[in-house]
Amino acid sequence: MKKLGLFALVLGLVVAFALPAFAFTIEGAKGEKMYIGGLFMTDIGFFNRSKELTGYTSDRTELMFTVPNYSQLRGTVEVGQVGGLWEFGIGGSTIGGTAAETRYVELRKLYGWYNFGNCQILAGKTDGYVYSVAPLQVMGFNNGNYVAGFGWGNIYDSRSPQVRFTQNISKQFSYAISLVSTEGYTDSTRLSYSQIPAIAAKFSMNFGVVTLKPAAVYQTVKWDQLPAGYDDSMASWYAVLPVIVKAGPFTGTFQAGYGQNIGTGATQGQFGLLLLESAYQSYQRDANGKIKNTTALNGFIDLAFTAGPITPHVYFGYDRAQNSDVWKTGDDNNTRTMWGISALYQVAPAFYLIPEFTMYDYGKIPNTAAKTDIGKSWVGGVQFRFMF
Repeated sequence: MKKLGLFALVLGLVVAFALPAFAFTIEGAKGEKMYIGGLFMTDIGFFNRSKELTGYTSDRTELMFTVPNYSQLRGTVEVGQVGGLWEFGIGGSTIGGTAAETRYVELRKLYGWYNFGNCQILAGKTDGYVYSVAPLQVMGFNNGNYVAGFGWGNIYDSRSPQVRFTQNISKQFSYAISLVSTEGYTDSTRLSYSQIPAIAAKFSMNFGVVTLKPAAVYQTVKWDQLPAGYDDSMASWYAVLPVIVKAGPFTGTFQAGYGQNIGTGATQGQFGLLLLESAYQSYQRDANGKIKNTTALNGFIDLAFTAGPITPHVYFGYDRAQNSDVWKTGDDNNTRTMWGISALYQVAPAFYLIPEFTMYDYGKIPNTAAKTDIGKSWVGGVQFRFMF
């Protein structure tokens, strides 16, 4: 009852806090334009972890009161055909009452662009060379990196230095080709390096009710001075097909992807090609040091319906990492699932309230005779979001 009372209080305060926010834009006499805005968020709710995750003899439910670390202060400047963007991440506290407060400012993005004809050249640090869509899962970033379904059916290409060429053939079709700084892997305490950039391609095909955004990325890495007999190079790749269906107030977002050696995981690989939070998606080595590829199969469904100022969402995510060459005891895979409900409620032109409840199942530890459960968790609460 105390928890229900807390949520009632939060919801009751919404109207009182519904103050309009706005962006700040300056326009010059010769077409110069500068914009300064932001995305400011606060999460309040509860975070539950099963005893397998806490290491205790029982489950644990904690208060969650945080400023997500993907809150942003951003701006753009344009002078004719040339422009630039900067974006700072601003963070707040971690799990309420259990850890020291963390504050930081991070340069998330910094890039410029040049438009000519129906084309654009972009250079700098950003994301989006593969990633396009996400479920409306917004809470818990500071409490286990739960956000946008990353690692639970969705993928995220990290913000990396890159050069990108984009051409808008028509209103229905465009494509982009990117050369990207490669992501690293740590093996035997040695960090990998690359001799060529990762290459990515992304397409957008708008057929009215249905939009497709297929994308793919490929990279290779090397290591020096590994133990004798070890493979010293590896390839990673990933292909994904997002599908967006819009029919009146209904929106369905569907995504399926497949690849190899794309993320982090147990025993090998501190980093990864794409962000998948501890999802066993890294490569493995056999007893002789030979690399055995881990395959990835993942995807999600998000169904939404808009009714006036509120858009409820129902979503499900699936992530499977498999390596039959190395994981020969018990399960040869780790399968994780996510399901949840949320709603985007527009209180004012730039103020949103997003209630959410999401369940997570971490699956079982692969390559163990006992097929041990890793654990389960849930996150529930309300996010205050100011967008301007």
